[in-house]
Amino acid sequence: SIVPATPVVIEGPANPTLLEDLKDIHCRFPLWKENTDPHLFCGRQRWNHTSYCKAHFSQIHVKDLRPI
Repeated sequence: SIVPATPVVIEGPANPTLLEDLKDIHCRFPLWKENTDPHLFCGRQRWNHTSYCKAHFSQIHVKDLRPI
């Protein structure tokens, strides 16, 4: 069965960041919903060599426990 991701408390202050201002340490999770919204990214500190902070990594990665 597929197990939904466990909610993770977001650590660190919000840091909405434009693409051109992102540094290697920033989470790249997109924050816009509509094409007309400003294209901002999370900007919190990346987690464990991923492109995302811990909260956004756990939000987009779901554990699949189905047998192979």
